[in-house]
Amino acid sequence: TLAADFKITTIDVQGQRKIEKDAILNKIKMKEGETYSDAKLSEQVKEDIRSVFALGYFYNIEVRKESTANGLKMIFQVVEKPSIGEIVFDGNVDLKTDELTEALPIKAYEILNNAKIRDAVDKLQKLYEDKGFFLAKIDPQIEDIKKDESVRIHFKIKENDKVRVKKITFLGNSVIKDEELKNIMETREDSFFSFMSQAGNFKEFSFKTDIE
Repeated sequence: TLAADFKITTIDVQGQRKIEKDAILNKIKMKEGETYSDAKLSEQVKEDIRSVFALGYFYNIEVRKESTANGLKMIFQVVEKPSIGEIVFDGNVDLKTDELTEALPIKAYEILNNAKIRDAVDKLQKLYEDKGFFLAKIDPQIEDIKKDESVRIHFKIKENDKVRVKKITFLGNSVIKDEELKNIMETREDSFFSFMSQAGNFKEFSFKTDIE
C-alpha cells in the first residue's frame, strides 16, 4: 500500500495574545499549497515546532490537522509565557532598589524567561560581592498577577554582614618579610575582603618580584 500524500491548504496559528501571528508564521517553513508524504509532513512539523519554540515566547506548542475538501489545514496551537508585570525587591537595606534595578538584565513588560532570571540572580550576586557582601543570598520567586498572562518577579534578599579579613598569613616568603608584603596589598587586616570567588572561596593570587 502506498503512503498517502497530503496537500496543505492552510496554515494557521491560534492561542497567541501578545505575539504577532506573522512573527510565528515566519518561523514555520511548511508551505501552503505544497504536498507532503506522511513521513515528510511529520518531520516538517517537528522542525517547525522547534523553530517556533526557539523564539522563547511559548510554554507549549501543539499541531493538529483538520481535513478540508482540498487537503489539510494545519493549526499551530500555542500557549504563551506570561509577561513580567512587576519586579520587586525585599530585604535590601545596604543597597538601594534603584541600584539593584539598574543591574538587572530583565525589565518589566518583557516575556518571562527563566534563563534571564537566573542571569539576574548572578548579576545581583556579583553586585553584592563588589560591595563586600559575599554572604548575600538572593531567592527569586515568580508570583501570578493575572494567571497565565502576567507575573511579579519577587527577589527576596538576605544581605548578611560584610566579610572582614581577620588575619593575613604568607607562606614561603624567605626574602621579603610579611610586613613588607602587607604594605603593598590593597586588602588589609580588619578591612573588608575583596578577593573572593562567587562561591565564597579564596581566589588564588600571587606576587612577583625581581628578587631571586
